[in-house]
Amino acid sequence: MGRIYRFICLILSMLVICACQSGHSSIPVVFTPSVFSKTGSKAGKSPARWWTGFQSQELNDLIDTAFTKNFDLESAWARLDQANALAKEAGALKLPSFSTRAGAARTRSNIKISPLSDTTAASYNTQYETSAAAAWEIDLWGRLSSTAQAARLDATAARHALSAIAISLAAEVSETWFSVLGNRQKLKLYFEQLKVNETYLKLVQLRFGQGLVSSLDVYQQRQRVAATRSLIPLTQARIKAGVNRLGLLTGFSVLPENLKNSKTDVFPDIPQLPNIGLPADLLNNRPDVTAALMAIKSADLKAFAAVCERFPSLQISASSGYRASNLSNLFENLIWDIIGNVSQILWDGGKRSAKIARHKAIVKEKMADYAKTVLVAFYEVEDAIMWEDRQQVYLERLDSQIKYAKMTLNEARLRYLNGLSDYLPVLTSLTSLQQLEQNRIDAKKNLLSRRIQLHRALAGTWTENLKRTSAK
Repeated sequence: MGRIYRFICLILSMLVICACQSGHSSIPVVFTPSVFSKTGSKAGKSPARWWTGFQSQELNDLIDTAFTKNFDLESAWARLDQANALAKEAGALKLPSFSTRAGAARTRSNIKISPLSDTTAASYNTQYETSAAAAWEIDLWGRLSSTAQAARLDATAARHALSAIAISLAAEVSETWFSVLGNRQKLKLYFEQLKVNETYLKLVQLRFGQGLVSSLDVYQQRQRVAATRSLIPLTQARIKAGVNRLGLLTGFSVLPENLKNSKTDVFPDIPQLPNIGLPADLLNNRPDVTAALMAIKSADLKAFAAVCERFPSLQISASSGYRASNLSNLFENLIWDIIGNVSQILWDGGKRSAKIARHKAIVKEKMADYAKTVLVAFYEVEDAIMWEDRQQVYLERLDSQIKYAKMTLNEARLRYLNGLSDYLPVLTSLTSLQQLEQNRIDAKKNLLSRRIQLHRALAGTWTENLKRTSAK
């Protein structure tokens, strides 16, 4: 009894030491503000699939197609499959394994017929065997359970990483689509401005023919016409590149005709600022934050499993079968055995200690990654709020500037026609107005971009309903 008691005490002591050395890491505390600089309007709650708030069926179709055919998303689904398979594989290590075996062997040997003679005769021996075996490693210290749980957490992290890719994909498709619309607007504007510039050129040429102005005015306006015309080819290229980009994002080598030949060039109205919510809610809505948290827990469990490798392992195996030299007598001779093995590595040159140190360092790395991810999430929301607010103010002031630029051009043109000034004020005012009109398209597009970035930063839980529907 004394030996059994001491053995039990030794086992319990090892369990306590193993638990102490695992030291499950606490989640790093990151300062979070109580509120964002803007909370939005509760009445301005946007739909879960926020892009539908722009009321663009073409955009909705593009994003739905991207969720089905995008290759980055398909790769993420494949990585999730791998993670789930690894989790199943790790979980199977806790269960017994069973195997069966059947075989036949025939051997030939030479036997001396007589001790006084070198003559030999061939002897044949046939052996038939069938058996079943089971093996099981008892999870004394929780190493196998920890490994299996870590693999499940890795699979959960992979699912959240997939959600993060889907969120980014929706934002990128939206950004690209609005960029195409903006360039279409610019192309339309360039043709309108070219027509205006050609009209001014005719006016200047008429006055030059009448001897009222010098040839310098004609050259200056011709330069303005050429400058406007030079903007057209690159804008056409940007439209084509944007459409190609949409084809890449949606998994098409060639975008469908209804989208490739779309003439839509009007920006949608920006919905009311959505309810931003509280910073504490953001952590639950950001899949990258959740994935980083899962990575900490998984790394901690792997560190615990590495510590448990220092302690003895217990394997139990059993086998049962039949063996005979004649196939008809195979099932008459039952053979069985049960074996229990306790193994312990006494010295490995520091290999396990180094493995433990490596896993603990990984835990620290994942904790730092998590803290950074949380901070990035807060700052992305704050930046998006700030940029949208300032972009809106800029757009309003740009409209005011355009109004006065039109008034300036009108006054300069009248003074020129009345011979009160040369053509330079007209040219300067015309160039300034046309540049402001171009800037306004960029400003409106950037305002939409800021709203997209806000939705991207807020993330959301809509990706939980994302299904793998690709037929590839």
